[in-house]
Amino acid sequence: MIMLHHAQLAPIHIIGHARSGTSILSDVLRRYLQISFGTESQFIVRFDKKLPQYGDLHDEGHIKRLIRDVAQERCFQRWYKFDNFVLDPDQVFRDLPERSYRGVLEAAFMQLAKHGGMTRWGDKTPEYMHHLPVLYRWFPDAQYIHIVRDGRDVALSIFQQEFGAKNVYKAASDWRQQMLLVRAFARSLPPEQFLEIRYEDFLGSTRESFRTLVDFLGVEIDAAAFEPLTVQLQQELKADNFNKWRHGLTEPQQRLYEQIAGDVLASYGYETANCESQPMGWAQHGYWMLDDKLRHWMMPAYWRDNGYKVSLRLRSMLSQCRRFVRV
Repeated sequence: MIMLHHAQLAPIHIIGHARSGTSILSDVLRRYLQISFGTESQFIVRFDKKLPQYGDLHDEGHIKRLIRDVAQERCFQRWYKFDNFVLDPDQVFRDLPERSYRGVLEAAFMQLAKHGGMTRWGDKTPEYMHHLPVLYRWFPDAQYIHIVRDGRDVALSIFQQEFGAKNVYKAASDWRQQMLLVRAFARSLPPEQFLEIRYEDFLGSTRESFRTLVDFLGVEIDAAAFEPLTVQLQQELKADNFNKWRHGLTEPQQRLYEQIAGDVLASYGYETANCESQPMGWAQHGYWMLDDKLRHWMMPAYWRDNGYKVSLRLRSMLSQCRRFVRV
């Protein structure tokens, strides 16, 4: 066990486009800095929208119902597979620092942290990139780490997944939009709450990047332990796992990507042939969006995921019906 001390205990949110290194970064923080991370939570924003259904959370019955519903989220099933962790709703209620949605989240995430013998928790859910003001509303004291990866490598990686964009146009549009959303969000935060690192720098300049993370998070590590720690980390990471787009994307695909997101790529220091983005006509836009949708419809995982979302809606509707009957 690495001997270290956390000078601060505020939550940590890793933000970034899917396939940008959020999983690698959260794993490093968990194993090397003893900060608890489970799998993606995915429910924080969704329950924020549903909170009016639960009424005054100072009422014991109301907040217990919220805890019970949160505990049914599939992320906790994944946490069991990930770390043999089973969320105890009764313990969440007993551990509430306050009777609020923030209190429920704190108690649930800290239960996982204590299970792993840790005192600080974090979360990483790429889809929250579209809802950063909601995260900040509930966690104004949190620290936010944005990990950026060359959008063309992101596209190559995400094409192989069951989720995300399925053509270059959609991939470039999504990546560019999310980078701009993060920039706007970052402008509202003080430097001590926001850190941005490039995936490529984390792989290629691991010691310097890790030192930056440690200092930003207020983690105190014995100087004698820091050097062997970074050597071990460098050995684990794939230092050359970037610039795959040069061979993975065709020249027409590279040109299309830069046409959409070249300006933002260049602003992050990524090599481009043409850094000026060019708007796409409505007909071309419609074609690429339809192409993306059709490719999704052909994937079994698309229907599985939508089946889960339908089950959530049905569960919510049944819960409201039961409350109406009781009234």
